[in-house]
Amino acid sequence: MSQVEERLREDLLRATDFAVEVDAEAVLGAGRRDRSRRFVRTAGVGLVATVAVGLLALAGLGGRLNFGGTEVGATVAASAAPAPTAAPGTASFDVLQQFLSKSVTYTDEGEVTASPQVKSEMPMRVEVTPQGAGRYQLAVTTVVGERTEEFVQVEAGGSVMTALLPEVLVGVIRADARWVDLRPLEVSAAGGWLDTGMVGESGDATAFVMAFPEDGTAAGEVRGVTWADADGRVHDSSGVSVVTAKVGLGEAEGLVYLEPEGDGVRYHDDAARELGVGMQDAEVSFRAVASWSESDSGVEEAGLGVLPKGATDAEFKWLDGVVEKSASTVRLGDREVFVVSAKLPTRVEPVTMDGGLKSVEYTTADGTRGTYRPGD
Repeated sequence: MSQVEERLREDLLRATDFAVEVDAEAVLGAGRRDRSRRFVRTAGVGLVATVAVGLLALAGLGGRLNFGGTEVGATVAASAAPAPTAAPGTASFDVLQQFLSKSVTYTDEGEVTASPQVKSEMPMRVEVTPQGAGRYQLAVTTVVGERTEEFVQVEAGGSVMTALLPEVLVGVIRADARWVDLRPLEVSAAGGWLDTGMVGESGDATAFVMAFPEDGTAAGEVRGVTWADADGRVHDSSGVSVVTAKVGLGEAEGLVYLEPEGDGVRYHDDAARELGVGMQDAEVSFRAVASWSESDSGVEEAGLGVLPKGATDAEFKWLDGVVEKSASTVRLGDREVFVVSAKLPTRVEPVTMDGGLKSVEYTTADGTRGTYRPGD
């Protein structure tokens, strides 16, 4: 290993010491896929990586690699030339952070933390640049300066996405998207996190990027997107409207929708909260997340659930000590969906997220009463 590359590894790994832990369950519920690991988003990696790549380029560590593309796929070797100034309206994303996230596994002996090492083939930056008339350049650059490009054409109100690398998904929605969900739910929950950014000087398009750094996951498994326009209407990949239902969560007003061609339910509200859960036919499906506002006096949780097929009349029983609780139900297609929120006393992790619920009682399709207890 050269001294330059060794410095790169040390600087980037040192940057992870400032990370803030985020529970993977708090990102998205993966339905039938439970994950015991938590990902920690690193802080300060972008600046270090930008400087370090310049050092690698000067050290002559670049090679040549061709990943291909549906229209134009090319890779440019690293060189000592300075990076070009981004064109006006370009959206830029630092994806290296998603590959350098620490992992924390809970065992009987306690926490086991692992910090990934920087590898030369790791993607570092993605840029989406407008070319005019609905045409966009998608480009990803690795740590050592290898660059892969692709050009896509996007119709007004539509979207295009591509696995620019096997582990990096890049897409464009030709509209101002308030939020973006990847489909299906299980695949989007298996990756890193979804970043979005406006493209074009007038901000008339939205770029989105997500990495899949773990073995066994791939960007090509994503089948589509669902997104909300500036007026809150929800659309699928082709721009067709998706059926939604309004529902309240505390003082916020949100909406739920069924995944097109999927088996998941998603929730979004005007407080920028989002939840997702996979559906089961014969059992209650439920997923809770820790809140975005935690204090010494307690922690807020929110949950999204779906009753079994044909079940109705959900009744909620709360844990002792729960305050500021909220529960709402709504009919969505042939299923009854519910959202809950509650403030609970501070607890020691790891814990089972339960949204403050002790149980949910409901009437089954055959008229009997059923009971669901989070964590059972």
